[in-house]
Amino acid sequence: MAGFKQDNSIQQLLDCIQTTPVIDHHAHNILLPSEQENHPLLSITTEANGEALQHTSSTLAHMRAVRQLAEILECEPTWDIVQSHLQKKRKEDSDSWAKLCFHGIETVLIDDGLDTNIVYSYNWHDRLTRYPCKRIVRIEKIAEAIMTRWVEYYQAQGEQGRPISNVRESISEEFSWEIEKAICDPEVAGFKSVICYRTGLAIPPFDQLGFERGMDAFLDESKSGRKSIRLEDNVLNPGFVHITAQTLILTVPEAIMLVQDILFCTSNRLYDLKLDLKPLKAAMTMNTFPGSHPSPSTSIEGIEALERMMSDEPTVKYLRLQWVDYTATFRVRILPVRQALDLFSQGKGVNVTKAVLGLLQTDAMAAGVRSVGQYQLYPTFSSLCLGARPGYAMVQCEFRDDDGKPVPTYPRTFLRTTVEQARHHGIKFLVGFEIEVVFLYNGPEGTELAYKAPHVTPAQSWSSARALHDHQMMDLLESIILALGRAGVGIQQFHAESAPGQYEFVMDPMEPLAAVDSLICARDIIATVASKFGMRATLVPKAFPTAAGSGAHVHVSMTPPEKHQYFLAGLLNHLDGLLALTYPNVASYERVSDSTWSGGTWIAWGTQNRETPIRYISGSRYEIKCMDGFANPFLALGAILGSGLHGILETEPLRHGDCLDDPANLTTDERRALGITSQMPRSIAEALRYFRESAALRNILGDAAFENYLAVKQAEVEMLDGMETEDRRQWLIESPRPIAATLDWQASAHALSRPFTSHVEANDFLGRSSATPAHPNRQYTNISSIISAAGQTDLLNYMSTHWKDYQGNDESFWEHEWGKHGTCISTLEPSCYSNYAPQEEVVAYFQKTVDLFKTLDSYSFLSAAGIVPSTTKTYTSAEILAALAKPRGVQVSIQCSSSALDEIWYFFHVRGSVQTGTFVPSEPDGSKSDCPATGIKYLPKGSTATPPSTTLTTATTAPPSPTPGVPFSGKGTLPVTTGGTSTGCIISGGTWYTTGTCATFTAAASGSGFTLTSSKGKCAVANNVLTCSASVTEPTVFSTVDGKLAYNGGTNFYSSSIPTGSTQASVSVIQQATTLTIGWKSS
Repeated sequence: MAGFKQDNSIQQLLDCIQTTPVIDHHAHNILLPSEQENHPLLSITTEANGEALQHTSSTLAHMRAVRQLAEILECEPTWDIVQSHLQKKRKEDSDSWAKLCFHGIETVLIDDGLDTNIVYSYNWHDRLTRYPCKRIVRIEKIAEAIMTRWVEYYQAQGEQGRPISNVRESISEEFSWEIEKAICDPEVAGFKSVICYRTGLAIPPFDQLGFERGMDAFLDESKSGRKSIRLEDNVLNPGFVHITAQTLILTVPEAIMLVQDILFCTSNRLYDLKLDLKPLKAAMTMNTFPGSHPSPSTSIEGIEALERMMSDEPTVKYLRLQWVDYTATFRVRILPVRQALDLFSQGKGVNVTKAVLGLLQTDAMAAGVRSVGQYQLYPTFSSLCLGARPGYAMVQCEFRDDDGKPVPTYPRTFLRTTVEQARHHGIKFLVGFEIEVVFLYNGPEGTELAYKAPHVTPAQSWSSARALHDHQMMDLLESIILALGRAGVGIQQFHAESAPGQYEFVMDPMEPLAAVDSLICARDIIATVASKFGMRATLVPKAFPTAAGSGAHVHVSMTPPEKHQYFLAGLLNHLDGLLALTYPNVASYERVSDSTWSGGTWIAWGTQNRETPIRYISGSRYEIKCMDGFANPFLALGAILGSGLHGILETEPLRHGDCLDDPANLTTDERRALGITSQMPRSIAEALRYFRESAALRNILGDAAFENYLAVKQAEVEMLDGMETEDRRQWLIESPRPIAATLDWQASAHALSRPFTSHVEANDFLGRSSATPAHPNRQYTNISSIISAAGQTDLLNYMSTHWKDYQGNDESFWEHEWGKHGTCISTLEPSCYSNYAPQEEVVAYFQKTVDLFKTLDSYSFLSAAGIVPSTTKTYTSAEILAALAKPRGVQVSIQCSSSALDEIWYFFHVRGSVQTGTFVPSEPDGSKSDCPATGIKYLPKGSTATPPSTTLTTATTAPPSPTPGVPFSGKGTLPVTTGGTSTGCIISGGTWYTTGTCATFTAAASGSGFTLTSSKGKCAVANNVLTCSASVTEPTVFSTVDGKLAYNGGTNFYSSSIPTGSTQASVSVIQQATTLTIGWKSS
C-alpha cells in the first residue's frame, strides 16, 4: 500500500473488497471422494497430464495456488507441506473444508461437461454457497449422450431397425428438444460449446456443412461396434452449434444490444472511458444510430430495411416520418419513398424548427419557446411498419442537433437513454400496452353533440358477447386486427369494455422502445381503419360522463427479478409527481375515482388489485393503471422506468404494504397500517405542483426536458381550463390527439391479375324475376363513386384488379351487374335497413360478391384433382364436376364454349339477409351443365376465342390459366402475398411469419423445376404442409407460374389465419380460411 494514505476511505475500499461476494461464472463440479485418488493434486491448476504434469510446479498458476492454500491451511507455503495438509482435509467427513474454500462465493455457475459418475451434481454445491448454484449446459455433452443412445439402438437392431434417415432425424429432433427444455429450465444459466478446442471457430454456414450426409456416414461407421462418442467431427460439431443457435432465437433488439456490448459498451464501462457510442459512416459500418435500438437512415441496415420494404411492398409510395410532442400529438412529415431513400442514403435528415417540442395542439407556442434554429429529423428504422392507408409506411423518428448529437429533450431519446442506463446496471425491462378505445359516430345534425356512441351499444358491458353481435362493429374490429397483423403489430386478444362503443386491444410484450413504437403504429392504424367505417376512434379518458373511462394501462416486468420491490418503491415514492406525465391533461382527472376498476385515488399497490394504481401480478410483473391515452408514451414510460430504476439504485424502502382490498373501503387505521396515507392528485394543476417539487423526477428527465415540459403543460392547462367540460370533451375528441386523426381512404388499383367476370343472380323465392330491374329508380350509374364515398376503397381496389370487363369498361359492367341482379334482392331494399344511408345497399352487394368469390378458388379446386390448363389435354365433364364438388360437398354447373370450359356456376342458399346471413352451399337450382361428356379443354389464359364469363348464383368462372415461368434459382427470399397485399414471408422452417427478417432460401434446378433449401434443411410438402427441415430427405420439386411458387401446377397456398406478432402459421396446400401466394426475391 505504499504511496496510499491509510485513511478511512481506503479502509472502506479494503472492507468492500473483503465483504463483496463473488459470482463464479464458470467452474467444474467437485470430485467425489472415491475419485480423488485417481486424479493427482498437481492437476488442480493445469490440464497437462502424463510427463508434462511434472513441470507444473514451475508455473505461476501453481505457485499462486500454493501460496493461497498455505494461507487458508495456516502452514508453510511449500507444495509438499500443502499437499500433506490437503490429504488430511480430504479424510474429514464434514463439508467444513469445502465451505471454508467457498467462503465469499455467492454462487457458482457450473459447467456440466464432466462425467457425472465421478463428480457431485451441480445442486450439491448449494450447501457451500449463499445462493443456489446454476448449470451451464455444454451442448456437446447433450449431443454425445443422444448419439450414444441411438448408436446403441442402431447396433442392436441392425437391418431390422429403423432406416438410417429416421435415426438421423430422431437425433436432430431430440437434440433440439433438449435445448428447448434447457432454455425453459430456471436452473440453467447459459450454454457452452467447446468447438474452439475441437474443430475451431471457422464454422461454415449450415447449408454448406452437409450435416445429413455427415450424420449418415457417422451412423454407418458405428455399425462396427463403436462404443464411446466424442464429438469432434468437422461436420457434426458445427452442425449442432448451428441447431443450438437456431433454437436460441434472439430478437433483433437483443441481438443489437449484444453486438454493442461486445464491441463497445463492455470496454467502455470497464475502463470508464465515458465515450459516447457514435456509429461510423454508412460506408464503413453495420452499426445502428442514434442508439442501441433504432435502425437509422444513415446505417447500412437502415437503408436495407427501407429498400427491402420498397421491394416487398411495391405499392408503398410514401414514408411518414413521425414524432410525438409533449402534448402527445402525433406530428408527421411525408416523403415520397424514393426521395426518402436518396436523402437518408446520404446521411441527411429533415429540417424541423426547434419550436417543435414547445407547441400546443393549436400550434401556439408555450412561454419561453423560440422558433429560431432547427433540428434534424432522422428515422429509426427498427420502428418501420406499414400504415393502414394503402401506399404508406410509417417510421418513428428522433432529433439531432446541429453538431449531430441526439436531442435529449425529445421523448423517444429520453426513453432510449433510460433503457440504456438500466442496461448499464444489468437491468432489462419487458413492456406490454393495453389500448382502450371508444368508437363514435358523428352526432345528429342540428344538435350540439358532435359525436355519439354506436347504436348497438347501450347494453354493452365488460367482455360481453352482446357487444360483438353488431356486424358492422365486428367488421370494424376484424379489419383493425387484419391491418395490425399486416403491419407486424402483435395483438394477444381484444374484447368489449364497459362504456358504449368501447373496446380493448392487448398488445404483445416487447422491449420498451419497440413496445412504444408498436403502440403508436397500432393507434394510428385503429384511427385510420375506424375512419374507413365512418367512425371516430378516441382515447379521451371519459368519452361519456356517466360511463367507464379509457386508460392506457402498461405492464412492466424486469430481469433480473430479485430487486422488483425496490422498483415498486421507486414508483410509489414518486407517483404524485409522476402523474403529471401519465395523467397529463385536464380531462385525465375526470377518470380518477374509487371503486371503478380505474386504479382508485389512493397511492397504493396490491396483488391482483384493480382498485390500486399499481397492480402486482406475479414475479416481477406490474400493471401501471394510472396512465391514459393523453400521455406521451415515450415520455411517460421513460419516467415510469426511470422512477423504478431510481428506487433500485437508491434501494428505496417499500413503505406500502400489499393492499388486498379496495383502499376506499378501508378505515383510516386500516389504510395507515398498510402505509396508505396519501391520495393521488385530483387535478393536473396539483400533479404539476408535485412534479415541480420533485428533485428525483428533475434528475430523471434532465433539467431541459423538465422545464420544457412544465412550460408546455402550463400553457395547455390554461387553454383547456377556459372551456366548459362538455365543450372540452368534444374538442379533445376532435383535436389532433394520438388516435383522433381521420384520414380519407383511397388507393390506386393494382396491376391486372387473373381477371374474372362475376355475376350474382338472385332468386329470393318471392316469385320475383331477375330478368328486369326491380327498381328503375335505383339504377345507379356511379358505382365507383358510391363505393369510394362509403370509404370502401379496399373493395374498389380489389374490384378494379379482379372484377374486370373484357371490353375494358369496368364501370359500365358494374352498373349492369347491379341493375340486373342487385336491385332484385329483397333484403337489399332500403326498407330493410333500420338506419338506412343512401346507396349503402350497393356497397353491401359488391362486398358480399367479392367475399364469396374469395372463397371459390376454382383453379385450386381443379388443380388438386390434376386438372390444369392445357392447349392439348382434354378432360371429361365428370372429372371436372367431381373436382369442383369435392371441396364444397355439393354439385356445380359448368358451361362450355366450343368444348372449352367457359363458366362455372356455384349455388348457395342464404339463411337470413344477403348482408349478414349465412351462405350455405347448395345444389344447382335447375341450371344444367351444357358441356360435352368428354373432350373438354381447360385452356390457358389468353387461349379462349371468346371472353371468359363466370356466373355466380352466387357464381364465378374458372380463372384464366396461368403461364409457366422461369424456375427460381440461386439465393433469395420467399415473400408472401394475400389479397394482393405483401404480407410477410416464409421463414426457414417453412412457416409463414409477418414480422422480423425473411429467411434466405437456395433454389436448385431439379428436372423441369427446382428444389428449395433453407438453413433448417430441404423443403417439401409433407402431409399437405410446407416443411423445411433436416429430416426432409426427398425435397419437393416446385415450379413457377406467373412468377409465383407453384406446387402441382397451382400457385395458391393456404393457412388458417394471417399470423401476427411472433406467431408463425403453417402453410398448407389444402384449402383453409386464408389464401396466399409465394413469390421470389433474389438476394
